[in-house]
Amino acid sequence: MKNKILVTGGVGYIASHTCIALHEAGYDIVVYDNLSNGSREEISRVSTLIGQAIKFIEGDIRDDGTGIIDPINCLV
Repeated sequence: MKNKILVTGGVGYIASHTCIALHEAGYDIVVYDNLSNGSREEISRVSTLIGQAIKFIEGDIRDDGTGIIDPINCLV
């Protein structure tokens, strides 16, 4: 079984290229993004480039489930 990695903001330019590199390194990829700076088309493009579907979850890491977006100072 491959290791799975969550890429937040994975639709963006840098993260989409990171997804390709992670796939080449043998990881299964899950992308979590709120699509504020991109679109689902980018996931399709990366999926085509790597020859495998990428699981995509639309959401915002700042959302605690209440619908209120709290600021986050750091995400590692």
